[in-house]
Amino acid sequence: SSGAISAALSQGNNVTIQTTTAGAGGSGNITLGTSAGGSASITKTGGGNATLTLSAYGTLTLNSGSSITSTSGLLNVNLLGKNTGLSTSGGQGINLAGNNAITTLGGDITLGGGGTVTGYGSGYTYGYTANAITISGGSLNAGGGNISLRGSSVSNSSGIVLTGTRLVTAGNGTIEVLGNGYA
Repeated sequence: SSGAISAALSQGNNVTIQTTTAGAGGSGNITLGTSAGGSASITKTGGGNATLTLSAYGTLTLNSGSSITSTSGLLNVNLLGKNTGLSTSGGQGINLAGNNAITTLGGDITLGGGGTVTGYGSGYTYGYTANAITISGGSLNAGGGNISLRGSSVSNSSGIVLTGTRLVTAGNGTIEVLGNGYA
């Protein structure tokens, strides 16, 4: 639950949630929010620096209004979709469905996956007949940390689509947006 994840991060613990294969009746997806489409929040409120990694074999989704924030100490956030690389099973790699906030107080924010794109490097998520990464509104605020988005489409879609989205950092923080589209 988001409450248990928040509690672990607030004690300075690193948390990794990972799905491996679609398996018996499962999709390998990870969704932050309720099955009815409601939002959920993960909040780090204390403890030392920590890292949250959500790594989905399928699609990683933050339902509209869902958030990941730190109010005390640095929080690195890794959101990984299609974590084993190229999949022809369809669907997006990562979908931030609207009005999402990720705030890390200096931690890095990484959206990517397990794929390698020839000539461009590794760490990409894929979209197959869907955008690899879609972010519809909201903000990613690294507060001095780095922001990296890596997405590559495979069939008739875009690598990265940002709509009404703010990517913010400060100081020596960098913002990297690497997308490969396919028509």
